[in-house]
Amino acid sequence: MLVSSLPSELLEEIMELLDKQDLLACALVCQALLGRCRRHLFQNKLEVIELVPRNISRFAQVIRSPHCTLGPYICSIYARRYYWASEDSVFTFIAPLLRRLPAVRSLRFRLQVLVNGTTVDDHFRQGFVTGFPHVTRLHLHCTFEQVRPIYPAPLQDLIACFPACVDLEIESLSNARIASSSNARPPPELHSVSLCQDAAKPILIWLDAAGHLGKITTLALPLLRVDVDDDDDIISIREALEKMGQTLRKLVVPFSQEFDSQFDPEMLRALDLSRFSNLQALIINDVSEFYNLEDGQGQTARLVGFVTQLQASTLEEISISLPASSYSGLESWALFDAHFASHRFPSLRRMTLEDPRQDKGFFRTALPKLFASGVLRVLDAVPVQFVAEDSK
Repeated sequence: MLVSSLPSELLEEIMELLDKQDLLACALVCQALLGRCRRHLFQNKLEVIELVPRNISRFAQVIRSPHCTLGPYICSIYARRYYWASEDSVFTFIAPLLRRLPAVRSLRFRLQVLVNGTTVDDHFRQGFVTGFPHVTRLHLHCTFEQVRPIYPAPLQDLIACFPACVDLEIESLSNARIASSSNARPPPELHSVSLCQDAAKPILIWLDAAGHLGKITTLALPLLRVDVDDDDDIISIREALEKMGQTLRKLVVPFSQEFDSQFDPEMLRALDLSRFSNLQALIINDVSEFYNLEDGQGQTARLVGFVTQLQASTLEEISISLPASSYSGLESWALFDAHFASHRFPSLRRMTLEDPRQDKGFFRTALPKLFASGVLRVLDAVPVQFVAEDSK
């Protein structure tokens, strides 16, 4: 039987079952399935084009070739650019070729650059970063090396070079001094932002100045700390969050037991959950490297006091990841239990409590009302999960 005679739906189901090696082999031995194999490889991110100094010239030659048929299938690119590499200039001139890849929707970009007046245009406003007009997801790791006189890195200008971006993640900034303002406009459809510590203040201020904060529906904050000598950063973040109270739908907040400032009054004002009246999802992760096993009562009281500020009747999902052994205050968990078992949250559909130490019994004891009402059930999974059912 010829492959071409098989139903298209059957072929698609078969492709979904194949792993990367199977798809590559299939593409080699069956010309009729070449296009399907390539599409599944790239769309399912089994194959990501990686651009680094050692291969950037060869990649340019391939894309430039009239015989290249890969272009329409490439969906994701991971690029690493280092200012000290001898091939770095190729990144500047490759943008017109990259625009021949209309299916690219995701770019992960690791940039190391010596920031000064002669490099900012090539790295932040022109060249490589202008080659992705259709990218919707931008993931950045940046190292900005600086010498005197200090020239702030115009990170906002770089982001503005991606007009179709809707999902921005700035995972890391090193040696960073970011420009405090920019005339560049944020991507018009940008609505999901995940920020590392050094990016939070300048990016939120930029979005605010551009009148864009109201368009942000998903925000992942970094681990925030209060500087006792200079609290301008936390005040700026608080002012930005106040302007997002009506529009934010999903909030991700990490915290650490290693920093007392996590529950500093100024911090709590900045992260006042009561202002988010239309929030649908709250995700809280304890990212502590070392857990405090001696102050379980206090840790629990502070955490529960923070979370139970939430009053949004629109809430659909809560996810909290923490070690139960460090949050042993049953009285505080009783308040949590009563708060979220009440009818003030008619839309709540899912609650996940993750314990990396897998202490199942603790949460059964700590949350009796939620269990008794049938709202929560225990899944046999790692880590332990309690999932709220649609039973209200």
